[in-house]
Amino acid sequence: MNNEELSAAAREMCAAIENSVGGAAKGLGRVSEPMAAELRNVSITATSDDAVIGEVVAGASGGPLAERGSPMLSVDEFSEQCVAARRLGPPDAVAVWSSANSDLTLFEYPGGLQAVEKYGLTRDERDAEVLVSAVGHAMGAPVPPVIPLAEDSVVMPWLPGQLVGITREDRWGFEAMRAARDNPDAQRLGMLDLVVNNWDRSTNWLLDSATNRIHGFDHAFAFNRPVSPSDNPFAELFATGLREGGGPDPYLWIPDNPLLSRSQLTEAQHNISALRPTFEYYGRLDWHTGVLTRLRSMIASAGAP
Repeated sequence: MNNEELSAAAREMCAAIENSVGGAAKGLGRVSEPMAAELRNVSITATSDDAVIGEVVAGASGGPLAERGSPMLSVDEFSEQCVAARRLGPPDAVAVWSSANSDLTLFEYPGGLQAVEKYGLTRDERDAEVLVSAVGHAMGAPVPPVIPLAEDSVVMPWLPGQLVGITREDRWGFEAMRAARDNPDAQRLGMLDLVVNNWDRSTNWLLDSATNRIHGFDHAFAFNRPVSPSDNPFAELFATGLREGGGPDPYLWIPDNPLLSRSQLTEAQHNISALRPTFEYYGRLDWHTGVLTRLRSMIASAGAP
């Protein structure tokens, strides 16, 4: 893109976000209200005139699965931040790159708020990005809020951290994932990946070395096929493999798993059940049913109260 095209992209993203706040994104936040208060316990850096200039600060507590809670903003909070930042002026498009299934543009608002627009998605991929984010927040998993902009695009916050452990000898970074498995964020990503059938985790997580927080991203391929635990060391903490015959719950769960709390997962089940209108809005009730089916099996395998 040249400078003129980048400026046009920034203007389009501003308009799309502002429209979304009154439409689908706002609806997503509203049907999530039973958990909204729990997801408000985050810290941000702001100027004296309340323009957001920083990322979410690690260590939020009191949310679902409360040892850490979700370290990320809710959809409503991110929408409100974008609108507040827009009052200082439109964002600049500062970088453009491509992934396996889409193109991405990094925008920066006056004051410093950064957002990534991901476009060129199929409808399934767009819906998966939005709905995995919703389920992740319901479970306290460290994933960003995702706002739908158009049929083929979404926007989310820029995440802190770096890709780690990808080498010529270990091109998928499995050893780095195994080394990170004691981190509660990694464990929650593994739990999330199993309940949403997100098989594409290995190179889609970041480690923020300053805070030791892990963030997951890029969930466009969720819901379309099961995770093979041998290809996802985070998920391997909870399942040993796949059952013959597949079905809505294809996993061989580790019984009496001390990493799983029955009471916390039951709370997550309540939160995810409340997302039914959101899944219905996107025409994805079959995805919602599958998530709850797998979550019930996870609860049955829990070894902690």
